[in-house]
Amino acid sequence: MPTCSSMVSYILAIGTDPVQLSNLEWASNGVDLYPDGQNAGNIFIGGSSVSATSGKPMNKGESINIPIDNPSNLYAVADTAGQNLYVTVYQ
Repeated sequence: MPTCSSMVSYILAIGTDPVQLSNLEWASNGVDLYPDGQNAGNIFIGGSSVSATSGKPMNKGESINIPIDNPSNLYAVADTAGQNLYVTVYQ
């Protein structure tokens, strides 16, 4: 497992239009994503054109790690406005 020298964590409000998950372009050791357990809808992860029919679905309470070098390439969209996504980017 790569060594983590720093990390950045935050909560993003996700709606029905794609939202960039991070503007950080530095090489990372991956990104952890965790939809809020109180969300009413589902969140979908993908590229800049992600949609509720084309993205990887994430159900509330599900957690995933995406090993990616440039987290600014990840986007999220929801099937219901006002969803929260917890994001942690590791460097």
